Amino acid sequence: MKDKIKENNVFLVQIICGAVFILLGILQTIHYKNIGFFELGYVFIGIIYILFAIKTSKLPKTETVIDERFIGIKNKAGFYAFFSILIVVMILSFADILLLYNVMDIGSSVFLFSGSENVFPLMIRYVFISSIGVIIWAGLIIYYRKRGS
Repeated sequence: MKDKIKENNVFLVQIICGAVFILLGILQTIHYKNIGFFELGYVFIGIIYILFAIKTSKLPKTETVIDERFIGIKNKAGFYAFFSILIVVMILSFADILLLYNVMDIGSSVFLFSGSENVFPLMIRYVFISSIGVIIWAGLIIYYRKRGS
């Protein structure tokens, strides 16, 4: 029995991480006395984490090993996704400077960096920038896997 647990250290760590996410969501629900977006998000992430751990624990060991080709694809996609995030931040910063000096007037936009005392618009900005990077990263992985490089 100890040998099986020792072999499945990754499985145990994944189950513990999933349980921590679920517990964090429950604790925030108790603390704030309502169920919000983040609380449900933590519980959902924990459940998905546990389901993926169970799925990968049932796979044979040969299917869970990542080959060098896939590592190269992830590195290349991550490289281009990083620079795409930098480009998005530079464009938004440039637009912010134009708004600051009244060069252009487009009204108050949620995705720009200045003029926000509220936390929610700031969070929306970072989620927007992060989602651009994740979408580009996932798209490039799919592209490079289909292309075969």
